[in-house]
Amino acid sequence: MKVNFTIYGEPVGKERPRFNLATKRTYTPNKTKSYEELIKWLYQSKVKHYFEGYIKMTLRCYYSIAKVIVKRLKSRKK
Repeated sequence: MKVNFTIYGEPVGKERPRFNLATKRTYTPNKTKSYEELIKWLYQSKVKHYFEGYIKMTLRCYYSIAKVIVKRLKSRKK
């Protein structure tokens, strides 16, 4: 079985867990948590069943070109 779905927008990398000194507990940053929930929601809206066992996954991430690189390319053209 093959499942394809697209997540539009800029890809978000998983941030490192944070540590709260007062409670001595680790927690996941909000940006990571909300992006993971978005991916979960998109997958569950597309696929109505769950896989059992191991799966093979292929990801294609398309990032916008960094501003620094764009500036370098523009300066080389002149």
